[in-house]
Amino acid sequence: MASVAEKIQKRKRIVRILTAVLAALLLAFVGVGAYMVMLWKNGDRLNRATMFIPEQAEGITFARDESGEAQPTETPPPYAGQATVAYNGKEYVLDEDIFSILFMGIDTTDKEQFAQIGLTAHQSDSLILAAVDPEQQKLVMINIPRISMVDVKQYDANFQYARTTRSPICIQYAFGDGKQMSCNLTCEAASRLLFNLPISRYISLNLDGLLAANDAIGGFTLTLQEDFTASNHKMKKGVTYTLLGKDAESFVRGRMQEGLDGTTMTRTKRHAQYYKAFFAAAKNKLKEDPMFAFNLYSSLGGSVQTDLSVEEIIYLSKEVANMDMDEEDIYTLEGTVENEELTVDDEALRDLLIRVFYKEITE
Repeated sequence: MASVAEKIQKRKRIVRILTAVLAALLLAFVGVGAYMVMLWKNGDRLNRATMFIPEQAEGITFARDESGEAQPTETPPPYAGQATVAYNGKEYVLDEDIFSILFMGIDTTDKEQFAQIGLTAHQSDSLILAAVDPEQQKLVMINIPRISMVDVKQYDANFQYARTTRSPICIQYAFGDGKQMSCNLTCEAASRLLFNLPISRYISLNLDGLLAANDAIGGFTLTLQEDFTASNHKMKKGVTYTLLGKDAESFVRGRMQEGLDGTTMTRTKRHAQYYKAFFAAAKNKLKEDPMFAFNLYSSLGGSVQTDLSVEEIIYLSKEVANMDMDEEDIYTLEGTVENEELTVDDEALRDLLIRVFYKEITE
């Protein structure tokens, strides 16, 4: 049986071990914090050109075949290797100062339904392509309706390619793993829809993550364009209201309830209003707390998937905090809707892409 002295020595050893572990954790925490502060302070030295290098864009085109698939065209000199297009009698080149980030809002509420047909992932309920222009300090958002028709690559339960079908873009995410594969497939589908426009990075966020981010910002105020009194008697059409918690969920997900028309395009426009207000609130938060974006990302865990690096998140935080986005800088793809399927108006899409992503060749 251990003596009192031995018990005291044992306790002291345990205390020393715990103290060492806590000290190591504290040093690690301080080290990470110091590293993040260093990145932030030197954010203006981060080389944007080495972080958002566009993939080879030679296949970009403004032409489609009969099936609707974008058809690459040969790039004429002297811009070989760059993305050029002819439009309305003029030549344009892709502005390489601009990079894009595809935001995906993932609906995970139909998990059992998807599992029954052998799919492990879900649908992308909302898709927003952000065009970031650090040179002009400008941000433009393009709202891609979830029912936009595009060539969707289907994979079986073992993630082996099966076929390609003309389908709403929202289901492309479902044919992946719910993580990197799903995000990459969705980026590729969005690029095909947008005449092979290169997409630099992606961020996907499920509903839990979106609501957590909404509340971390402190909510934001907007004017309700529809009636949500079926969810909250205070949320009347025309009222200026601050979205927090369940009210934010009702606003984002609301569809088949009294006061709402239930159409996807109306809901898509509502998403555009939401993301615009979200961006404005996030800008203010970043000005108050420069580390807000990184800390939020760290707290979201499995709710978020992204291919942004830590350095890129820091760079974006500094840039976005000073960027402008006017009322007219958020667009929704136009087209013809039939049976809840949107056939995108290619002419309107070409005009939009020229204005946002290209610059005229004048030489």
